[in-house]
Amino acid sequence: EYCRENTITLEGSVIRLQGEKCIACGRCVSVCEKLGVNAIDFAYRGINVAVTTPFNISLDESTCIECGLCTTVCPVGAIHEKSSLEIVQEKLSDNSIDKVYIEPESLAALSAFFNTTPEIIAGALITKGFEKVVIWKPTYEIGRERGVIVPMSEAEHRLVAKFYPSLVEKLLDPPRLPSDHSCLITPCLARKLGNPNNFVLTTREAIRLLSALDLDGVHEETPEVLAEAARSGADKAIGPEEVHSILDKISSQLEDLNRVIELRICPGGCLYGGGQPHLEGETRRRLEEQYNNILRMLPHERPPRFSGY
Repeated sequence: EYCRENTITLEGSVIRLQGEKCIACGRCVSVCEKLGVNAIDFAYRGINVAVTTPFNISLDESTCIECGLCTTVCPVGAIHEKSSLEIVQEKLSDNSIDKVYIEPESLAALSAFFNTTPEIIAGALITKGFEKVVIWKPTYEIGRERGVIVPMSEAEHRLVAKFYPSLVEKLLDPPRLPSDHSCLITPCLARKLGNPNNFVLTTREAIRLLSALDLDGVHEETPEVLAEAARSGADKAIGPEEVHSILDKISSQLEDLNRVIELRICPGGCLYGGGQPHLEGETRRRLEEQYNNILRMLPHERPPRFSGY
């Protein structure tokens, strides 16, 4: 009589919530509320309490933007990304993928997690079967155009479409990989939505890919750097408070949209995105240090200041 007989499983395009694993701790509900999305909450009472969407609708039907931050805080893996690791391993075994793009935030997180250098991580990826490792920082070209909103992933694109529909006409598409049939390692779970022709792994999936390797026996490789496009002096809104604040002002016509605005919804930016591992203490310090070092390898980039959130 003290065991749940009925559980709720929710499906999304890239996220799954398995109710039988959920301990109703509320961490996912809290982070979703912090983002101003409120796609999930508690339902029912007593032993039947569950985390779910309104009327148990699918995640895609709800206000969920599939940013994946809920997956970073779940202590039991009840809510997690739909993994592409198996298919990537299959494609590597039959040589269908030859190049892997990796975002700086993912390269920094892998280096911090394994307590090694970006060159060893690049060597490990080549050992797993990739022929070339390329650092890719999502960019866009605006030219002289003004009065546009740039979502840095499908999560920000969905946020604007669902909560600020009057601004959709000012919304550009998120950055895309420059080539098809390659693999991407990303800190952003939502990038799985925006690259249907590519094989996309989150940093967490890449950790599982490399975990079986003995990194002490891996040779260093210097990753290539993909040259960036100009940012056109865009103003960056980072974190839910800044993003909602600027979108509220523009949608209510308290401010004119006469500039380029770049949206990053994750608190602290992409370095702490929905596809990243949960790092704390010394490992988190290494993450930020490695990220600064990697950014110095990229043209036109300045290391950020970390304030902690």
